[in-house]
Amino acid sequence: MGLKERAVFSLLTGLFFLQFFSTTKANFYTQTLDSAFMAEMVDTTFQFGFPRTRLTNSTIVALKTFPLPAEKVCALPLGREPREYMSEFEKHSFLVFYLTVPFRLLFDSKTIVIFLHTFAFVGFLAVAYLMLRELGVPLLHSLAMVFMVSAHPAWSRSALGQLNLDKWFLPLCL
Repeated sequence: MGLKERAVFSLLTGLFFLQFFSTTKANFYTQTLDSAFMAEMVDTTFQFGFPRTRLTNSTIVALKTFPLPAEKVCALPLGREPREYMSEFEKHSFLVFYLTVPFRLLFDSKTIVIFLHTFAFVGFLAVAYLMLRELGVPLLHSLAMVFMVSAHPAWSRSALGQLNLDKWFLPLCL
């Protein structure tokens, strides 16, 4: 890749990053529990030193009712969910949240989660393009391949879907 191509690539990647970040930020409030859960994990890891959650308590309470007959479940009192935090290590080993702690000193958790999501998806396309060019694939063929990857539902639907930790590792898959 020549200097001119690197400059254009960097500029376009930066512009796409900003647009994707803006879109992801706008979608943050329209998503379901996973987006809030990721932000909560960043906050509680920063605050308590390990990931804790209140958001998944309702699921834990509901799971206890699954083996019961419907009549018994419907007769249960509707009480408040527990206010105490649950250690997320009981269900998952999310050690990567420790890497977000220094950034939490400077940014809010929502910004960190959206940035990591954006970095993963834009980074995946950027790494794919760079790999193709390093392997000697012509410019137009490389661009066509990156376009096809971004148009594939596995990338496009996931990119605009819920924010989730497993999506942060996309560039490492290449």
